[in-house]
Amino acid sequence: MFKSWLSYHHKLTQRINFALGELKDENDVYLFGAHAYSQFLLKFGIDGERIKCVLDNDPEKQNKRLYGTKYMVRSPSETQNANAPVIILHAGVHSDEIAKQLKLINPNVKII
Repeated sequence: MFKSWLSYHHKLTQRINFALGELKDENDVYLFGAHAYSQFLLKFGIDGERIKCVLDNDPEKQNKRLYGTKYMVRSPSETQNANAPVIILHAGVHSDEIAKQLKLINPNVKII
């Protein structure tokens, strides 16, 4: 079971990095979720060089650093005026709901 979990995350990281490699320089990139799953993705090796910040709906997490990383946590409203925003979103059963919210903030958002 653990090997399957590792394999899944390794493949997910590869897919995310491929998608990030296809982006143009003008895309603003964000990671959604100030939680352990985002930390897993970063430690599994997603390319974090273009990530501007981590987005999270919880005001208690905003304006703080995501533990163990260099990324500050901001409100999703940060994307409202972003240029061609791309958001890495892997939040389990809540992903669809969060994606809808993000598209209401900026209809041009692309979800990875």
